[in-house]
Order: sequence, then structure tokens, then C-alpha cells
Amino acid sequence: MQKSWQQIRGDMIGGVTAAVVALPLSLAFGIASGAGAVAGLYGAIFGGLVAAVFGGCGVQITGPTGAMIGVLVGIVSQYGVGGLFLAGVLAGLMQVLFGLLRLGGFVKYLPQPVIAGFTNGVAILFFMTAMDDALETLSLTIITAVVILLALRFFKRLPESLFGLLAGLVINELFIHSPHVVGDLPFHFPKPVLELMPFPEIGALLMSAFTICLLGSISALLSAEVTDEMLGVRHDSNRELIGQGLGNLVSSFIGGLPVSGAVARSGVNVHSGGRTRLSSILHAIFLLLMVLVFRPVVKRIPLASLA
Repeated sequence: MQKSWQQIRGDMIGGVTAAVVALPLSLAFGIASGAGAVAGLYGAIFGGLVAAVFGGCGVQITGPTGAMIGVLVGIVSQYGVGGLFLAGVLAGLMQVLFGLLRLGGFVKYLPQPVIAGFTNGVAILFFMTAMDDALETLSLTIITAVVILLALRFFKRLPESLFGLLAGLVINELFIHSPHVVGDLPFHFPKPVLELMPFPEIGALLMSAFTICLLGSISALLSAEVTDEMLGVRHDSNRELIGQGLGNLVSSFIGGLPVSGAVARSGVNVHSGGRTRLSSILHAIFLLLMVLVFRPVVKRIPLASLA
């Protein structure tokens, strides 16, 4: 009984810690993609919940990732947000098909240089997309970065991004008063966005959808491999692809960003005590509660701090 309670407690702590980490990432990725902060939140909450329930890695935390930003920006600029949502639906269908065809095991054949190049390429792309907001209020960007570095040095058990965001928020409210903030979040129970999707452009969007599918699948399966090593278990890669695909279908269908499992959030979950599927489900629930309760605070977060 005591062991069971300790496991539940670990899953709760892991879930809430992952939610704290996911909140600024979801906002930042949503804004950077051009679809808006709410699209990032929809992806993390609803796409993340579906992937948690149906995926093959219990501790995987799914949400919008930096790996896709370059592709998403290109889709939005050419086809609008409706094109982004349609591409996400197509990518989800492809992932489900890959899982049913049992293609999940092929990730282990990826060479290490490819993985390293992929990871560094993501970092460069996201750095470039964040530059405009970072330079808009450079003082806040510097303050946030310094606080994150200090938190990494002195508060290793707590999410450093939370310290950076809080510092940027407080400094901006008291001293700088930059108008470049997240702004109003029209967050409500989502509804289908079929009317926005440019169905005549399906043929043109297939390649972009395939790219989203590959990026999301590789990211999720690599993340699952990392958590396997941390816990000494084995995930079901084919089921994970199906779960990721269903998460993308649901997220894109209701106006959320395409999603994927990510090492940063999944690793935080495991490090904080998450051991079962309950932790990844609670992550989505806690994130929803945080948005509903702290919306007045979230909308005042400076874009420079998010960048």
C-alpha cells in the first residue's frame, strides 16, 4: 500500500513539474509558429492527453516541439493556419499508418551523426525564429537568461524556465513595462476547425505533412529511448507511433499545433518521480488547470522572456 501511494505521489509530482516546464514551451512554440499561443496550449493539453492515453511509452510527455517550428512557419506563411491544421491531420494519419505497419523499430538504425545533426539543427532553427522577440526588449531577454543560468546552478531540482519567466514578468511589471507580452488568451473549450482547412491544397501539403510525420516520429521515439534508459524498461514503439498520430489528429482537428514527445519534458517527468502513464495524463490535466487559474498572469508574460 505504501509503495503504491509513493508511486502515485511520484506520478503527481512528475506530472505537475512537467506541466510547469510545458507551459512556457507551449506558449513560445505557438507564437513562433504563427498560429498563436492558444494553438500551442491546445496541442500540449489535448494532443498530449490523447498521446498519453494511447501511446506506448507511459512517461512520455507530448506537446509542441521546436523540431517542427521551421516547417510550421513555412506552412502558415504559404497556406495560413488552416493549412497548418490540415497538414497536422495528414501527419497524424501517416503516423497511425506507420504504427500499424510496425515501422517503429527502425529508429534504432539512425546513425548517431544524424541524431546529433537533427538536434543541433532544431536548436539553430528555433534560435532564429526567437530572435525578433528576443531583440524587441533586449534587457528582459538578458535578465531572463541570467536568472535561468543562476537557477541551473543553485536550484537544480526545480524547473529553471519557471524562474526565468517569473523574473522577466516581475521586472517588466515593476520597471520596464514592455507592451510586447503574450496578450489575451481566448482559451475556451475547443471546437473543430474543419472550415479553416484548405482541402483543395491536400496534394500540395502532403510533403509538409510527411516532414511533420517524420520529425515528430523521430523525436518521440528518441525521447522514448532516453526514458527507457533512465528507467530500465522497454516501450512499445509501434503503439507509441499510433498514440502520437492520434494526438496529432485530435490536436490539429481542434486548432492545436502538431505535437511530439520530447526529451526535455519527458526527462523532467522521470527525474521528478513519474513512473507510469498516470504522470503523463496528469501533466495535461495540470496544464489545463494552470491555464484556467493563472490566465491573468500568463497573458502578462513578456515575449522577450519566452524567446
